[in-house]
Amino acid sequence: MRNGHGSRFIGATVETPNSKNATDISALLDEAARLLFANKWQRAERHLRKVLKADPGNAQALHLTGVARHRAGKPKQARRFVERAVKAAPHDAAFHVTLAQILDETDDLPAAAVSYERAIALDPLDSETYFELAGAWKRLGHLEAAIDCYEKALEIAPNDAPTLYNLANTLKSADRLEGAVEAYRLAIVAQPDFVPVYKNLGVTLKELGQTDEAFDILRAGASIMFAPETLSDEELRIPLRTSNAKLQHDSEQIQYLIDRDRISKQYGDDATVYQEIRAGAPKERAATDSFQLPPDEQQKIARTYNRLIYLNDGSRCEGAAVSPRLDARSIEQDYHTNTPEITYFDDFLTPEALRRLREFCLESTIWYTRYENGYLGAVLGDGFASPLLAQIVDELPQALPSIFGDLKLNQAWAFKYDSELTGINLHADFAAVNVNFWITPDDAVEDPDTGGLVVWDKEAPLDWNFEKYNADEAAMRQFLEENDARAVRIPYRQNRALVFNSDLFHETDRIAFRPGYENRRINITLLYGDRRDA
Repeated sequence: MRNGHGSRFIGATVETPNSKNATDISALLDEAARLLFANKWQRAERHLRKVLKADPGNAQALHLTGVARHRAGKPKQARRFVERAVKAAPHDAAFHVTLAQILDETDDLPAAAVSYERAIALDPLDSETYFELAGAWKRLGHLEAAIDCYEKALEIAPNDAPTLYNLANTLKSADRLEGAVEAYRLAIVAQPDFVPVYKNLGVTLKELGQTDEAFDILRAGASIMFAPETLSDEELRIPLRTSNAKLQHDSEQIQYLIDRDRISKQYGDDATVYQEIRAGAPKERAATDSFQLPPDEQQKIARTYNRLIYLNDGSRCEGAAVSPRLDARSIEQDYHTNTPEITYFDDFLTPEALRRLREFCLESTIWYTRYENGYLGAVLGDGFASPLLAQIVDELPQALPSIFGDLKLNQAWAFKYDSELTGINLHADFAAVNVNFWITPDDAVEDPDTGGLVVWDKEAPLDWNFEKYNADEAAMRQFLEENDARAVRIPYRQNRALVFNSDLFHETDRIAFRPGYENRRINITLLYGDRRDA
């Protein structure tokens, strides 16, 4: 499957003369086609060899043999057979489509485009051929040609959601964001459960600075994607991997929600299973070790594990969310005076915003991403995009305009930590300005001099790629040592915000928090702009 539509390797059958030999050939071809549909290409080839022995130039047999060779993983042989079929029956559009698809999959895109165009000339009302030609043009970098083909496909099939979705993606790649938004909206109308559309529409609206609507769309998509009732029996059989640290968190969160009457007490059975799995783990298994759940245990928790069993409404504050009492002039001056740019300040959010955001993070079952050190992550597309967060995202640049200028939100996430494990390793981020703030109460901290963030005063080189400046810790440590980098340690405080140049290397300081679900360290990260814009 490519871009939402299925591949169409088997075209229309070729009519054969009405004779006994022709009838036998027709039966063999029909049976070969049936076997290919069932992906039994080896058996299909036995029938096709008989046809080609009797009629070496039979176009349909050549075509189907090409399909069979493709199924066998022999694209060059497949191409030769289909080219012979095209030569034998040049007016069969389906043969040109099959040849184009083979050429497309072997990255001979210019030749694929030619074959798609020949198919369209023979059958100008086939919307799927326009769709596939558009995909070839897009991969060749000819975005306007791709857009034109998607639009022609929609003239034939106006409400086709995959075509609308791919048109929107191509418009976005061509930096025609308003047109992309319109096409994404039409795709949702055509197919309301088409989950990828919500993410891409949300991201596009975010890039346009329409944060409120972007987050509403992302939230709606997450509600569909992670809803427990949407799991099919087939989905329930997909292997699940987890860790003891993740199971501990989830069982604690379920019990927390039960205690607050947010979910039914019946979910307590799931929490019990989580704990039983942990208790039955081999002694040598570390809390952070990833392992696959046994099928019987997976069945017991599959409808709750990494599912949106509860989503706090995350509503906006009636008044400001970012504290209007911030000393903006002092904060901005400190940021610009420091070389490189870094500042931090307390009382970032209003008390009401802090309370609501903390409640949202404690209650919402959105902590799906496991990291090697045991902490968990929640991202915008998984349900983290709340109306309150959108309010904070928009108010912050207004509060500190000389730092943020017209930078728009790039990405946002939250991390939740196990008090007995470690935090984020050394890294830099893919933005211009990094905002990091903490929302767990100070009385959860055992050591007030730690638990925060360590920021180094050297920027990641601009010629380093993401993998190097975000994951290659050895290279980063070597770079810092060679450049006599100095570490700036910012201790943890609830409602303290750090604003710094996102190119600066940073890592979580030693975590020393009291045990208990409500004492888990939670930090929020907001990234604005792109590191190339800094």
